Amino acid sequence: LDTGRIYSVTILYCWDDGGSGGGGEGGGEGGEEGQEVSFSLFCDSSVPRGSRGKCTVSVEGEVDPDDINFEWSSSTGAEDSGDGMTVWRGIATEDATITVTIGDKSESQEVGVRARFNFAFDTVYAPWSFSRTRTGGALGLYDLPNNPSRVPNATPAGDGPWDGRYYMKTAPAPDVIIWIHDNYSNNGQDYGGSAGICGSNLGSLASYYDVNRACNSVPAWEAFRGDILSHEREHEDGINDCLTKSAAASTAASAIEAVVGGSAAQVESEAQTHWSDFYNTSLSASGFRASGRSGGVHFKFRHQGAWATGYPGVQGENGQHSC
Repeated sequence: LDTGRIYSVTILYCWDDGGSGGGGEGGGEGGEEGQEVSFSLFCDSSVPRGSRGKCTVSVEGEVDPDDINFEWSSSTGAEDSGDGMTVWRGIATEDATITVTIGDKSESQEVGVRARFNFAFDTVYAPWSFSRTRTGGALGLYDLPNNPSRVPNATPAGDGPWDGRYYMKTAPAPDVIIWIHDNYSNNGQDYGGSAGICGSNLGSLASYYDVNRACNSVPAWEAFRGDILSHEREHEDGINDCLTKSAAASTAASAIEAVVGGSAAQVESEAQTHWSDFYNTSLSASGFRASGRSGGVHFKFRHQGAWATGYPGVQGENGQHSC
C-alpha cells in the first residue's frame, strides 16, 4: 500500500479587521494581534512509475484558506503557485522532492518512485503470408528481421510535479512474420507438365492448387501447409522463451523501464539502445530449433522438375532454442 508522511510548520497569519490602531497606509484603528496557523504537506511516499503520485497541502486554523498564498516546486523542474488548499497530481516518472512555501516558511517531502513489476516483453504471435521469394526457396521461413524494431513513442508525464518529463509506457516488441511458399496458396506459381494429369483437362501449365484440385487431393495439400506453419511456430516458441523467460530479457526490460528524461527524443534514444543490444545479441540467436514432419498425407507436388505423388516432408532443425 502506498503511504505518506505529514510535515507541519506553524506560521503567523495577521490581518486588519478595520478597528483602531496605529498606522501604515491602509491601516485602521486597533487590530487583533495574530493567530497561529499551520499547514501540512502530505505526499505519497512510494508509487509505481507510470502511476499517479499526489501531494496535498492543507491549511489549518480559523482562516479563509484563499488568503494564504503559496508556491511549490519539484526537483524535476516543475513549479506552480496558487491560493488555499490544493492537491497536485501527476504521472510519476522518478523520485521527486516537493517543496511548498507559505510566507517565509517551507517544507519539503520526497515522493519515491519504484519500478513497475509487470513491465516486461510480451510473447509474439506472428501473422503469416504467402511469398514466392521471401522463403528463399524453402517451404517456409520464420522472419525475425536483422534490424531491431523501433521502440514505442515515449509518453509525457503531463501536469503536476513531473510536468515536462517522459518515460516508456510500454515495452518494445519485434516485428515478426511467417512466410509460406506460395505453392501452397490458391494463386501460386504455374509449372509445366500438368496437361491431362489425373485424367483432367488441365493445360500444360498449372499451379499446385489446380493440380491437386484435379486429383482430388486438396485436403492433403492444405494439411501439409498446416504442417509448414506448425514447424514455423516452433521457431516462434524459442523466440518467445527468450523474450519472456530469459535473464537477458529481464535485464533489458528493467533497463528500458527505468529510462526517463526531459524530452521524448532522449528517452526513445536510450530505450532503443537497450532494446537493440538485447535484440542483436540474445534474441537474434534464438528460435533455430523446430521438429520435422515426415508423413501422413499424399498430394501432388513438384519433384526434380516433374509432378510427383507423396509427401515431401518438412525438415527438422536442431539449432539454439532460446537465449
